[in-house]
Amino acid sequence: MSISKPKCVFSDLDGTLIHHYDEHDKQEKPDMISLIQFPPSKTGRCGVMSRKTLDLIEAIRGKGVKFVIVTGVRYSTFISRLPLLPFADAFCIENGGRIFYASTDSKQNLTENCLTEDLNWRSTFEEACGNFTENDSLSPHERKGKLWDTYRKLDGQHFTIDTHTYFTMIRIKTSDDDYTTIKNEIQDKPLKSVTNFGYVDVLPLKSGKRNAAKYLCETLFKCSLNDCIGIGDDDNDIELLDSTKRGAFVTGLTSKSMEKFVSEHSNVRVSDKYGVYAAEDVLEDILLML
Repeated sequence: MSISKPKCVFSDLDGTLIHHYDEHDKQEKPDMISLIQFPPSKTGRCGVMSRKTLDLIEAIRGKGVKFVIVTGVRYSTFISRLPLLPFADAFCIENGGRIFYASTDSKQNLTENCLTEDLNWRSTFEEACGNFTENDSLSPHERKGKLWDTYRKLDGQHFTIDTHTYFTMIRIKTSDDDYTTIKNEIQDKPLKSVTNFGYVDVLPLKSGKRNAAKYLCETLFKCSLNDCIGIGDDDNDIELLDSTKRGAFVTGLTSKSMEKFVSEHSNVRVSDKYGVYAAEDVLEDILLML
């Protein structure tokens, strides 16, 4: 009996498709001609993606498999990167809190104007984030919703909280001891937390990469997450990778929680390459499955 090919690939962005090299990297670095240089994020991180990665994603989509980017980036970073990103069947930002679709005639010229947000999805977070038609024009201190109540309470303490162009989550720079304080603050609220690049992201309980992927499967792709593949590298990818039963690929072990997840799941494939080569490695493996 032939096995049907996966329906969709859900991939993280930073640390997965995009790599951030620095002066301490001892691994082989690719020729800059083969790379796409992204503008710096709000935190100053400058990433690169290989042109081969773009080609491989296009090849995967050419096989009739959907490709979705699921990332924790803020809206302004997403928009600044958009013209350089591969065309995808959906773009999920803010750890799944916002979903955008690009018009098919914009494949060669992705801009903010070609995007349509899935407001049905976003409306499911109203208890946590408030009414977006009212909140989006307000400062974080003025917004309604449990997320913003939590922001105001933590902001009155010693925490450094990033809200710049975040609308469905907040990002907190914190220590392990402070993380306990945050978890205590959000318990019994429609909120949850994940760690990412050493920060704590607080977001709606109904949000998250897995929930956004599940929503897309059910409403748009008419399939199950069991029929999909996941790619990631950090704590905020684990729930998704645990749900994509056709394959889970890791481009690098960047957190203790990811190391633990991989050690407990023998079906997870960890690339033995580094940087952009790891992205190419897992995408080539996926292409061979199709």
